[in-house]
Amino acid sequence: MNKDLFKFVIRFSLFILPLLLVEFAIEYKLSLLPTSYALKKQHLEQYASDIEVLTFGSSHGLYNINPDLFSKFGFNFANSGQSLILDTKLSLEWLDKLPKLKLIVLPISYFSLKYRLIRGDEFWRDTFYFKTYGVSENAEPSFLLKLDPRYQLRLWMFGPQHLFELLSDNPFRSALLGKNISEKGWLSADVPSAEQKAKFNDADGRRQVKRHENLMHEDLLGSNLAALDSLIRAAQNKKVNLVFITTPVSQAYWKAIDSKKLSDMRSSIENLCEKYSVNYYNYLQDGRFNIDDFYDYDHLNKNGAQKFSRFLDKEVIKKEF
Repeated sequence: MNKDLFKFVIRFSLFILPLLLVEFAIEYKLSLLPTSYALKKQHLEQYASDIEVLTFGSSHGLYNINPDLFSKFGFNFANSGQSLILDTKLSLEWLDKLPKLKLIVLPISYFSLKYRLIRGDEFWRDTFYFKTYGVSENAEPSFLLKLDPRYQLRLWMFGPQHLFELLSDNPFRSALLGKNISEKGWLSADVPSAEQKAKFNDADGRRQVKRHENLMHEDLLGSNLAALDSLIRAAQNKKVNLVFITTPVSQAYWKAIDSKKLSDMRSSIENLCEKYSVNYYNYLQDGRFNIDDFYDYDHLNKNGAQKFSRFLDKEVIKKEF
C-alpha cells in the first residue's frame, strides 16, 4: 500500500472511530427507552384475546378516550399525529389477531380527511410505525425502508432536534416515551390550574385552528376516503362494527373553524355512513363540556376525558353492541 494512502487510512480511522463509538453509545441508550409505540404494541399483544372495542385517532383519541371506563373491554390504539392512513393500516393488521373484537371507534378531527403525517412537521413519527408495527405512510417498498437509515437508526428516528430532549428530563420525553400511558393505551393530561385557565383566549384558539389548517392538503382527501372505504369493508367482512366520532373542542377552537371546511368534512363522513350504514357521533360542539374539562384548546384534561369516555360508553358503545 502506498505510504501516503496508508497514513490517510490511519488518520481517517482515528477520526471516524470515536464518532462510531459515540453513535453506538447513543443507539444503545435510545434502545433502552420504551417508546409509546412499543408500549402500546406490548399491551395490545397482552390483551389481544380480550379486546372487544378498539379506538384509534391522533392526539384527540390518545388524550380524550379512556377505555377503563367502557362497559366492554377496550383498548386505545391512538397516538400523537396518527393519520387515517395509519389508523387503517393498523386496523387491517390487527383485525385477524383480536378474536373478540366487535367495534372499531375511529375519531375524525377537523383536519383528519386532508392530513398525512409525513406531510407535516412530525414526519419523523412515521419511522416508529415502520420500526414497531411494520406499517408506514411512505409509498416506498418495505425493503427500501429497511435500507433507509432514517427508518433503522434510532439517532435518525428521534432526530437531532429531539435527541437532547429525550436524553434529558423534558416534557417531550414524557409524551413520546409514553410516560403515564395506561395499560389500555390512554394518556391522561393534567388539569390546568386556575391561573392557566385564565390565560385561555380566542386568539390562541384561532392560532391552534390555523396550525391544524396548515396541515390540511386538498390532494389527500381522495386517498384518505379510499382508505376509510377499504377499512369499513374489511371490518364488515369480519363482522366488526365501525363508527366515526368527533371529540369535543373548546369554544375558542370551534368558533375559529372555517364553516365551509367543516361542512365538507361532515358531508364526506356522512356519505360514507350512508353508503355502508355506519354511524357518526359528533361531539365537536357538545354543550356538556366547558373550559374546566380541557387541557388546552382541543384536548380534554384527565377529568374531561373520563367524562367523555362515560358518554362514549353510554351513547356509542352500548348502543352499537
